[in-house]
Amino acid sequence: MNQPLNVLLIEAKKSLRTKVPLITLIAVLFIPLVGALFMIILKNPEEAKNLGIISTKAQLFAGTASWEVYLSLFSQAIAIGGIIIYSFIASWVFGQEYIDKTITDLLVLPTSRTVITTAKFALISLWSFLYSLLALFIGVVLGFMLKLPGFSSQLLWDGIYRYIVISLMAVLLSWAIALIANISKSYFPAIGFAIFMIILAQIIGVLGWGEYFPWSIPSIYSQITPNVHLGPVSYIIVLITGLVGLLGTIGWWRCADHAY
Repeated sequence: MNQPLNVLLIEAKKSLRTKVPLITLIAVLFIPLVGALFMIILKNPEEAKNLGIISTKAQLFAGTASWEVYLSLFSQAIAIGGIIIYSFIASWVFGQEYIDKTITDLLVLPTSRTVITTAKFALISLWSFLYSLLALFIGVVLGFMLKLPGFSSQLLWDGIYRYIVISLMAVLLSWAIALIANISKSYFPAIGFAIFMIILAQIIGVLGWGEYFPWSIPSIYSQITPNVHLGPVSYIIVLITGLVGLLGTIGWWRCADHAY
């Protein structure tokens, strides 16, 4: 077994000994559960009238209960919620090393710092994407259980494709948050930065520049803003943002002053 895989397994074991995987799993599962709740309310507005304003808000937000609306809600939820959750995972994987003071132990290991950081990024990516797939699977199952109208195989596969692309973009953006966690030597500022980027993305999107701002692009791709289309440059911007986070973190671990 080669060294990078060994380091990845060690990082995975470290994470599994904490409550963070469970906490983030619960957060991710809110995406299909809330989407299904909206569809239940929209399918049965009379039976849900005891929910009062909740039913009205659901109708205003989603429209009618159908596979098209359901899959659209799913994509929009992962475009915002996924970025926040995966950014939390990325910031914690790196930031907790500084908070627990274990960073000094890692830096003196005979294992290359590049190997350690690469393993951490692999863990972040696998962790986040597998959770995305789990949420997608549960969401599709719930959609069939609710017997939503308007189903077609093409519609389903288009929705799945959009969801997966958005999930991958959210993972790439989380890489940039990892760099903030390393620079700040904690996960709290990194999480705050991620939330600020989400808020800023809404403002920039309203101003019409969302296709050039990394944190706005997943939401635009989810079709949360009608009649706005992305060009190749938008996808390149997201990729560059992720690579800056990856390469910047590797460079930080190799070259920064780690005195404590």
